[in-house]
Amino acid sequence: EAGDGCRRGMGQPSRCPGRTLLRWAASRGIVLHPDLDYLASVEGDAGRGVRATADVEEEELLCLIPLEACPGHELWVEGSDGDGLPAFVRSLVGNRVLGCALLLLHERGLRGLSRYAAYIETLPDAFANLPFFGDDELLLLRGTSLDAHLQGGGVRPTSAARALAPETWRGAEEACFHFQTSIKPMLDRRPDWWPDRSFDMFRWAVSVVLSRGAFCAGRGPFLVPFMDAFNHASPGANHAQLEGDAAAGLAFVMRSIRNVRAGDEVLNTYGPLPSCALLSAFGFVPIEANPHDAVALRLAEPFAVGRRALAVLKDLRRALEQASPRRQLSEARSGSAAGERQRKRHRRQRGRIRCESLASASPCALRSALHAVRAAARRLVARWLPKLGSAASSATRGGALKLRAVERRVLLRAAARLLGELRGRKLDESASKK
Repeated sequence: EAGDGCRRGMGQPSRCPGRTLLRWAASRGIVLHPDLDYLASVEGDAGRGVRATADVEEEELLCLIPLEACPGHELWVEGSDGDGLPAFVRSLVGNRVLGCALLLLHERGLRGLSRYAAYIETLPDAFANLPFFGDDELLLLRGTSLDAHLQGGGVRPTSAARALAPETWRGAEEACFHFQTSIKPMLDRRPDWWPDRSFDMFRWAVSVVLSRGAFCAGRGPFLVPFMDAFNHASPGANHAQLEGDAAAGLAFVMRSIRNVRAGDEVLNTYGPLPSCALLSAFGFVPIEANPHDAVALRLAEPFAVGRRALAVLKDLRRALEQASPRRQLSEARSGSAAGERQRKRHRRQRGRIRCESLASASPCALRSALHAVRAAARRLVARWLPKLGSAASSATRGGALKLRAVERRVLLRAAARLLGELRGRKLDESASKK
């Protein structure tokens, strides 16, 4: 089951923490499982992960991290000093991704004097998420859902709203633009708080928060030491889950939800996210098939496609999800009673797909939908890719290429479903004539 997991492109930490990190954890009230290696080497692009050194049973406590040990919690402390750094950051950029990144940038500048120094030393020096995407990598995203998302919304890249939302920045060029025009003037007002005000260091801080920030009860992001060492698996294939109540000022708790054998990697889940969202924030595309993958179709001439064909495309995803054994298995693992009902429904409806729009659509609507899906798939063919320069890094280039391949498979599967429906119609017509 661990083979269904997805990896996060964590890279290698800047140093090996050793006993220093454990002493720091004990001083901050962090509770760790004695049979887990939180910085173990794992296979694939993740580099590091959490591995069990002995058998771990279900419902065991894997780690407990008090809120006070999490960088970024200062932005949510009520009644904090109005002249301090958290209040200054909160008044300028708020308490979301950018605010947490500026606090991390301050702590990084303190070096060994930071109260989070032992944790910060374990963070990777480089990432492969969206702030590190150059022009070449953005070209590779053309035709993907991530490209459609970044171009959508009707908000100009130079707008003030996007300047405060790093999760919407389209690659390194836009990140640099917002840093030079909006962020750096803020940092220059207090050089004592931010001694290193370079774009590279700022981008690093933003990428850390995007890839590792945890939300709880509508608050966050928080950087949660040790919890962020767990790599990702789709819901149903994970071994652990996160608990916590940030609003009540308590702790983040990670518990096992099933047994883990000695030597296996212990996987968390970041949620039912498609590959485009995982690449944008975390910098990786799952190795195994992702049951939550979907492709956003951008139709150049939606009126030419036809209203009925659009209805077919909207319901096609639901039909494919019902036909996915991996999706059914994931849902079946989600709970005992609900899972048992799902397993019975899977056995009863195995091999049958019910979708009213597909069943009632005319052959003309089905052909129009098939044409739109095939056109989107052709835009993702590798031989149509532009020539790239040498500036594209292997990690970001690899992530973009994997996303293209994943979404093309989704589109080809949708095309096969539509084609099968059309062929079934022809067989029925032939049989009726005979």
